Amino acid sequence: MFDPHTLHLAARIGHYLHWKRGGKAQEFLVRLEAFFSPIYRGGDFKEQLKYLVHPAEPRPLDEGLFQEIRKRFNPFQINQLLFFLDQITHRQEPQPLEELVYLRDLYEKLLVEG
Repeated sequence: MFDPHTLHLAARIGHYLHWKRGGKAQEFLVRLEAFFSPIYRGGDFKEQLKYLVHPAEPRPLDEGLFQEIRKRFNPFQINQLLFFLDQITHRQEPQPLEELVYLRDLYEKLLVEG
């Protein structure tokens, strides 16, 4: 579904979004592992993800990250990336409107030409 580089970018963004809404790093790791377990059988990739998800406050999302995503991915891939983010940060209850608006804004920001 995604190459490791895409997944690393998505994990970084996802962890930031999860943290912004008060989630803990360990809880986010559990979500990532649950999402990846049907896709990746080996443990290597999950181990790599653990280094991305630090207990401390994650780095803010900067313009450089968005430029890197725009350079590497076409609009269809960006849409997939955002769908993936929605899956790994989703909680059982419906997403509040402000989260959906944030994802939409993120999508628009990613699609802005370099």
